[in-house]
Amino acid sequence: MSRTTIARTAGGLAAALLVGGLSGPATAGSADRRPHTVHVALVSAAGSGCPDTSAAEVVAHDDGNGFHARYPRFQAVAPPFSNRFCLVVLKVTVPQGYRVGIRRVAYRGAARVAHGARVSFDAKYAWAGGETMHHPGYRQSGPFRGNWNQEHRLDDAHWSACTPESQFQVTQTLRAHSNPPANTADSRVSLETPGEDWALYCEWEMAPCGGTAPRRA
Repeated sequence: MSRTTIARTAGGLAAALLVGGLSGPATAGSADRRPHTVHVALVSAAGSGCPDTSAAEVVAHDDGNGFHARYPRFQAVAPPFSNRFCLVVLKVTVPQGYRVGIRRVAYRGAARVAHGARVSFDAKYAWAGGETMHHPGYRQSGPFRGNWNQEHRLDDAHWSACTPESQFQVTQTLRAHSNPPANTADSRVSLETPGEDWALYCEWEMAPCGGTAPRRA
């Protein structure tokens, strides 16, 4: 079970999503600190692809094992060359003595690429103060028209610090390139697939600090 609230932060309006835990019934006043409760807030969005928080939507998974995001206006269009990026910052709050580990990051979108043109997508993500992880990304030369998807599965989870609050930063870049006058047709690449509800899908797990986390086969 999950519920969504809206909270204001120093960076503006943030979507705060409280994910219900796996423990038994909570007493009054304890709902925010059940043993497996994760609180996710969209702190900020910035860049030519998502200039503010109205251009990014973050939704917590009902099972508490991650979140997904949409970017309704994030695309790159050529000719001659287009470079659009989007940086989102999330605040992730966990109970004292726990940490969160990223296990899978998947992206999907759509592309229309003219003959002789090319498009690409890149992403990287990190817990503030931690190692940066790079998504495999996407590359496509024309002619092409259709949807695309790429995922990053981590054998060893990418763990947050053992603190109640951590910031998770995600940087995404779309590029489209063509060579006029030989290529005059538009080429474009976007995050989002028409009719679907996510462009970024992130799965994580929780574990007690100091414990040995399982390794995925």
